[in-house]
Amino acid sequence: MPHVVIEGQVDVGEFFRGLEPIQERDSSGIRKITDAYVNTKGNSVLLESVVVENGLTQKFMIAVSTKGAGVTVRLLPLTDPEKTPGVKQLMADVARQIIARFPGATFGKTNLQEFLGE
Repeated sequence: MPHVVIEGQVDVGEFFRGLEPIQERDSSGIRKITDAYVNTKGNSVLLESVVVENGLTQKFMIAVSTKGAGVTVRLLPLTDPEKTPGVKQLMADVARQIIARFPGATFGKTNLQEFLGE
């Protein structure tokens, strides 16, 4: 399952409040976050997502949740989309947005290196 662990001090509630809209269109397709939801504890965010590529439209949720001393960006298993390059790229875009917002946060364990530009 594609995922990115971000190590360091990340406030998931603050990430939610400052979330920058993602809407990208290029020759490979369309990737966007259509809505976001935060839980009452402020430690988990769900991002309603859409990826269109090669005639396939996929709607799914990306989960950003506190885990130990950092956060994990992963797919919500209940929505289980096909793990296409567009799905992985959107997840990487979310992870990069978190890194940009929280100085000192770094990429930890991931299987999306090629999409993070690492």
